[in-house]
Amino acid sequence: MSKFDTALTFGSVSLPWHAIILVLAVVAGVAVMSVVVRRRGLFRDLALDLCILCIPTGLVGARLFSALSQKISWSELFSIGQTGLNLYGALLFCFAGTAIYCKVRKFSFGETLDAAAPGILTAIAVGRWQDFFLCDGLGYPVEKTAWKFFPVATVTEAYFQDGVSVAYAVFFWESLFCFAFAAFTLFFLLQRELRDGDAFAIAMLLFGTFGYFFEIARDPAYRQIIVFDIPFNGLLSALIALAAFGYLLFGKRFGEIRKGIRKKRGAAAAAAEGEITEENTMEEKTNG
Repeated sequence: MSKFDTALTFGSVSLPWHAIILVLAVVAGVAVMSVVVRRRGLFRDLALDLCILCIPTGLVGARLFSALSQKISWSELFSIGQTGLNLYGALLFCFAGTAIYCKVRKFSFGETLDAAAPGILTAIAVGRWQDFFLCDGLGYPVEKTAWKFFPVATVTEAYFQDGVSVAYAVFFWESLFCFAFAAFTLFFLLQRELRDGDAFAIAMLLFGTFGYFFEIARDPAYRQIIVFDIPFNGLLSALIALAAFGYLLFGKRFGEIRKGIRKKRGAAAAAAEGEITEENTMEEKTNG
């Protein structure tokens, strides 16, 4: 951890910026999902339940995939204080944990994923700013002086040693795209007559596709490499996109999605949601 990543110091204990960003990412994701849950009349504690479930499962997946990608060594898997967290491992384990949760609670898995989609993308968008403070996951070095300004470029770890190294700020553009996908899912896809799970699949198709190109844009020094010089995270991004595309294709969803996108969700469904939300509010007042 560089001095640039240190937010506060309490004696011999330092509070790093990347830890603060991680907490903010979780809070932002849960807040956005809570809005969706309330608007769609779902179980009121759904966002909180998934947060409690996904924090430990996500951390396990993130550490495991960091070791698989050689970001950290296997001996460091359970080391406290290591910064090696793999986003895709966290997503996969959270996905599996949510599936089990929905099975036990008898909730619609597709509807739950739809509600979580904008929150997940928001959390990723905020979390990508960890790269800024860690000087990690950046693009290729910037040679032209005219391009050495933020948000096109940002400093690297070498900057603090020689004062000149600058790289393309891939994290910033990835964060921007994730915010855009989150807004698209929240304000458009979830307002359309789509089958449960379709909004999540479209969101993951976009995220995985663009995520692949962002991984390719990173400097090889910041990539986790596996066999044949393939970026580990790029491969995982491609698999996410292919899985989402396969679900939509083999589930024969494209035709239905085209029809559903043309019209907003029915007034009856909206009214039902309003009634459920009102009932929840009344129940909260009664319990209070």
